[in-house]
Amino acid sequence: MLLYTSGTSGLPRGAMLSHRALLANIDQVASVDPPMLTSTDVVLGVLPLFHVYGLNAVLGGILHRRAKLVLAETFSPEGTLDLVDDEAISVVPVAPPVFAHWLPMDDLALRLGPVRLVLSGSAPLAADVVDRFVEITGVPVHQGYGLTEAAPVVTSTLCSSDAESGSVGSAIPGIEMRLIDEDGLPPEGSDPGEIEIRGDNLFSGYWPDGADGPDDEGWWRTGDVGFLDDDGDLFLIDRVKELVIVSGFNVYPIEVEEVLRHVDGVREAAVIGAPHDETGETVVAYVVIDGDEERVLAAIDDFCAANLARFKQPTEVHVLPALPHTATGKVQRGACAPYDAAARPCSKQSVRDRPRHPLHPQRLPPLRGGQGRDRGRLRRAGESFEEIDVDDAVGLPARYDDEVPVTLVDGKQHDFWRVDPDRLRAALRD
Repeated sequence: MLLYTSGTSGLPRGAMLSHRALLANIDQVASVDPPMLTSTDVVLGVLPLFHVYGLNAVLGGILHRRAKLVLAETFSPEGTLDLVDDEAISVVPVAPPVFAHWLPMDDLALRLGPVRLVLSGSAPLAADVVDRFVEITGVPVHQGYGLTEAAPVVTSTLCSSDAESGSVGSAIPGIEMRLIDEDGLPPEGSDPGEIEIRGDNLFSGYWPDGADGPDDEGWWRTGDVGFLDDDGDLFLIDRVKELVIVSGFNVYPIEVEEVLRHVDGVREAAVIGAPHDETGETVVAYVVIDGDEERVLAAIDDFCAANLARFKQPTEVHVLPALPHTATGKVQRGACAPYDAAARPCSKQSVRDRPRHPLHPQRLPPLRGGQGRDRGRLRRAGESFEEIDVDDAVGLPARYDDEVPVTLVDGKQHDFWRVDPDRLRAALRD
């Protein structure tokens, strides 16, 4: 079976997963004690089945246990909770963005009454979110670490004797895990290292030629960085590929993102590295904000100066209407820069006249909505005036006005962004 990686740090690649590997991971997960699933469980099926989490960890595990799966056509905060209540769902496998939708609800504990266990995977879940959810609902949240290439489950907090908040647990039975440094040696003490894994669940390499699969001894370098505590529980730090090196110092994007998320007015944040003449690389942040832009950018400047070493502080901060995500909620850091270059929140000031913040030195002109014969279509301003079908148009600005009613991401980005065509047509009519 070919399952494609999420492509958060590059282009998606087809992972070649044999039936043997898929079944091996189902057996490995089934041997976890206490079990994730039992034959009496009713399981929520809201994760996409084209993703390895929904396909093998959820559907595969349910078929193995002969449990009941209740499929939801799509996720909606209210509708999914209604389904949980109506079907007496006992196990809820979800991705981290779900928690942000549910936590503000006053009656959340009541509506999750039938649930005995929530499973979170596909992306890191902040420790404070877990703690708050458990405090409000009384329902335990167990996290895991997995990859498409591992079919997917590698660790689970269900395997931990006493999982500390922020941990993704220890390796499930049948999987070996170790950390290595840049030289392939064990890191010193509690230093972080790249995660290597070995087990029958591993893929056979990437399509079409099996490149970059496990080595001759069966070990595979995941590209993820983490550290192990004294109990062998894993704590994720970041991706090796996304490491930013500033003047020879390592900057992990997730560390900067965590600081940015604590700034009042910042809803989401993504951090990448960009080339720099003096330091080799520099830290660039993309944020989604609430409230006045100048105030929030100034708050980011002050908060980062107080909470980050100088070389870790962003030298550029760009405001976006939204961040690109995969189908399971991972932020696609690599897709932020193209989106930023093509679309900006609009205002009636010219690009030259707009105020500049020290951390936000440049604003690029947006693409403009066209007023051609067919208002069901939009024209890209600029060199080609290529028409883009409304149904394939992507991305609205945070605000728009009569002068520039719509900004668009390049049509090639439609896999990352999609908006309601009716809203887009209404913007054109205005």
